[in-house]
This record gives sequence, C-alpha cells and structure tokens, in this order.
Amino acid sequence: MLSALRSLSSGVIVLLSALPAAAHHSFAEFDLTQTIEVHGVVEEVWFNNPHIHYYLSATAEDGSQVSWDIYGSAPNNLVRQGWTRDSVKAGDVVTMVGNPAKQGVPRISLVKVIFADGRTLQRE
Repeated sequence: MLSALRSLSSGVIVLLSALPAAAHHSFAEFDLTQTIEVHGVVEEVWFNNPHIHYYLSATAEDGSQVSWDIYGSAPNNLVRQGWTRDSVKAGDVVTMVGNPAKQGVPRISLVKVIFADGRTLQRE
C-alpha cells in the first residue's frame, strides 16, 4: 500500500511539474486599465522565450530620445496568431499600443503594432 502511494505521489509530482509555470508570466507591473501609444523606430527585436521584446526609440515631448521596452507575449502564442520573427524588424517606424508600466518607466505590455502603411498586428 505504501509503495502504491509513493508511486501515485511521484506520478502527481511529475505531472504537476510539467504544467506551465504561470507565476513568472505576471503582467502585474502593468496598468491594464490604461492604454497608451508610443511612436518611434524599432531599434532591436528579441523574439525569444519566455517573452518577446521590442526596443523602440521615441521622441519625448521635450525633444529627448527615450528608449522604450515593449514587452510582448511568448513567441509560441504570437506565432499561433500569425506573427513571425520578421513581422517587426529593426528600422521599422511603428506605433506600439499597450498597457503602461505602473512605475512610470518607459515600458509597455504590447497590445497592438501599427505600421507606417496602416497595417496592424494585434495580440489576441
């Protein structure tokens, strides 16, 4: 009986460890009640796990350049929605739409990309 319980508990542990870990995929740092737009030039693209990042150079109201960290979903999720590694490239002039960081730092959780020609990519 004890051996069967150990086998069962070991099996449960293995199964639970295979589930996706949601804790580190938190969007708690973002204000999901607000949406902002940031217009600029894509400087760098990281289309890697666990989340993609676009780095965008934008001009602030005072004329200074601000580097924005555009935090996106996991590549797997975006690929299933039609995105590719080359959907947004360094040098693209875009407007990134997303939820701002609560701390007021230049970082948003990506909702949509609007290209200069009017095309859009939307996170579902």
